[in-house]
Amino acid sequence: MKKLFSLIFILAILFFGCENPVKNVPKERKNQEEKTEIKAELNHYFDSLQTNSPIPGIVAGIWIPNKNIKWVESFGYSNLEEGTPMTSELIFRIASNTKTMTNTILLQLCDEGKISLSDTLSEYLPNFPKSDSVTIQMLTDMTSGIPDYTQSNQINKWLSRDRNIYFPLDTLISFAKNMDYYFSPGEGWEYSNTNTILIQKIIQEITGNSLKHEMKNRLFRPLSLNKTQYIASGTELPLPHSQGYFNGDTTSPPINTTEYLNTSLTPGSGAAISNILELKKYVKHLVNGYYLSEEMQDHRLNHLVEPEGIPLPIKYGTGWMEWKGFYGHDGGLPGFTSLMLSNPSNGTTVIFWFNCKLAKYNVLDSFARVYEIIYRTNDLQSAPKSIKTNYTPGVKIELRNPKLSP
Repeated sequence: MKKLFSLIFILAILFFGCENPVKNVPKERKNQEEKTEIKAELNHYFDSLQTNSPIPGIVAGIWIPNKNIKWVESFGYSNLEEGTPMTSELIFRIASNTKTMTNTILLQLCDEGKISLSDTLSEYLPNFPKSDSVTIQMLTDMTSGIPDYTQSNQINKWLSRDRNIYFPLDTLISFAKNMDYYFSPGEGWEYSNTNTILIQKIIQEITGNSLKHEMKNRLFRPLSLNKTQYIASGTELPLPHSQGYFNGDTTSPPINTTEYLNTSLTPGSGAAISNILELKKYVKHLVNGYYLSEEMQDHRLNHLVEPEGIPLPIKYGTGWMEWKGFYGHDGGLPGFTSLMLSNPSNGTTVIFWFNCKLAKYNVLDSFARVYEIIYRTNDLQSAPKSIKTNYTPGVKIELRNPKLSP
């Protein structure tokens, strides 16, 4: 009887054990085929973009946890003069992605009870025009109406004489003081780098420390981001880094703009550097609330302004932007353009950067295509076309219309 029972038990194991894998094979095969297709399409898109454009080199990374996809690839050249291939470990200027960092420190100070988003600017910079009508929240979401110092006539005259000039923070703020507001505080939306350097000034007054000190100890060190740094001044980049090319328009031969401007021109608004792997670690922790209290993170995720007059429904929040569930920022300086976005609901993260600054090659255009690839859709209502949220510091010698992206 025992032998009969054992035989039945063994046959049952064989029957059910063989049946389940057979049922799972089509699903597993389908998942593997989808992964292969997504990676192939990503490779094709970025390879085609680099090959068929003046973009010297691209580094792109897409991480999709629920599809078990980890894709990081490099295309083109990091150094055109020497013919050096692009690689993923290279450091680059992350430009306005820095704004997410400066604003995160501000929100940490809010968590610590040292400042409130409802405070007015007059409590910290009483001599700034209309400061009693500007709240700290308005500085974070670009609704203050404060003009962008990078569009000052005076600053462009100075830069025409010396691009490597050092700008103290108070000098940058003084440029904005002498310009007209875009609109009354709280009655519109306009991207302005002045908002972020005013936040930097407030952070330094509250903490008694430099922004570099606060970023290192509050943001970089806790995650062991050893390649990510805030460069307070100067033009040099630490090794290993990519060369950067162009400042808006193509030229022949390409102009090397790696050391085009002193970073003191774009301090808390755009002076940080990183590489793609560390930036991925940073933005994933950023959107998942690693740095903030649950209450403050909830506010950051949900306080979103909808700018008018742009062709894509991107929203701007407390020092970051949101589109289709992805949060992060983009950045552009002479020689470098980048985008970092992560979706807190499913962990999907997209980061890529070009070692150039070309007005015709907007990183949000590329994200629209990447979105179609990873979500297997081509039904996007519209594609971004040089929208305002890509306006990041990158002053050209000539004065530019502040309503246009550089």
